[in-house]
Amino acid sequence: MALRRAQKIGVEPDTIGSYPEFGTKKVYRTARLSTSADRSLIAAATDALFFVFQAKPLKQLAGRAVSKELRDSMITDVSLSADGKLLAFLPVPRDEVAS
Repeated sequence: MALRRAQKIGVEPDTIGSYPEFGTKKVYRTARLSTSADRSLIAAATDALFFVFQAKPLKQLAGRAVSKELRDSMITDVSLSADGKLLAFLPVPRDEVAS
């Protein structure tokens, strides 16, 4: 599936699910990805961070941590609207997430 997604948006398959943080050498990996309908934008999330990328050329547009009110939760899913104007993520309390 990742290979097909990579081919559709025109990026190398090994870059799917791997991305660096702004201004650091820290690299995150995730399977929580979503794209806009035209596949020009990619949303990704880790347990506590979410990011938005431009697909071509690959460029990070935004990256944020969940708010302090949600710090005891983890992001279990992320979704980007068809036009790329709306980003949603699903936080769930850590004690409710199956290990």
